[in-house]
Amino acid sequence: MKSFIIIIIVILFSLTANAKLIDKIVATVNGEPITLYELKNIAGFYQAKTPKQLLNEVIDGYLIEQMAKNVGIDVTDEEVEKYIQQIASQNNLTVDEFLNKLKESGIDLHYYKEGIKLRIYQIKFARRSFLPTIKISKKEIENYIKQHKKLFENGSKLLKLNIITLNTLKEAQKVYKLLKEGKPFDEIAAKYSLNKQTKRVIPLEAINTYLREKLLSLKIGEYTDIIESGGKYYIVKLIGYENNNDIETMARNMLIEQRLQAKLNSWLKMVRSRADIEIYLK
Repeated sequence: MKSFIIIIIVILFSLTANAKLIDKIVATVNGEPITLYELKNIAGFYQAKTPKQLLNEVIDGYLIEQMAKNVGIDVTDEEVEKYIQQIASQNNLTVDEFLNKLKESGIDLHYYKEGIKLRIYQIKFARRSFLPTIKISKKEIENYIKQHKKLFENGSKLLKLNIITLNTLKEAQKVYKLLKEGKPFDEIAAKYSLNKQTKRVIPLEAINTYLREKLLSLKIGEYTDIIESGGKYYIVKLIGYENNNDIETMARNMLIEQRLQAKLNSWLKMVRSRADIEIYLK
């Protein structure tokens, strides 16, 4: 999924097969079917590069969901709505704007929410099952920071940005021309930006690699060229930096996430070997 910071990616691949095949069952997990239609609509929650890789990741998601329910973990509608609000905010969109973008992309909201549920089940299950067993020492944190010195030098920064959001390339070109003519960025942002809350403070590590490189190449007061993402157009001005001094907490959280994922992957190998899984996707 990516628009401005978190990109909305819909992996279509061969999943954009003709309409007659869209409800085709591509796998079953302990008797529960997964259809081509489901894959298309929840693909954005995974980093898969091929349909088969995507299907295997979704199968893992279903296995986690089934086990999570078995041990009494639940995901509420309120949690799903909050997750959507967070994604919309991170993409510099209102919830309504974000939902409209999903609709424009042909994404079925019901299945999109099912994808969110799979993600939340994974987070809750991993934390309940494995977090109590993970111990991170101060020495490990110090070593991790030393080994990833460059990451934390950059990652400790909070970027103060002014973001102009526009609907069309034509509008973006008009606004960009006005800026080049010397019109004040703040005035242009207030007049033309779709999102009127244009100023934001964002952790550097929360920004995708492509945009991060663009922003780090700017001097304070400079702005990017036109950036297209998720059907919107952006011009971003770097206002300045703030320091995020809690580097140790950042490092500790990164180590925890790495170990949670490793334990979850190990657990999934064991569970998959015992599960009733049928795959029909060729």
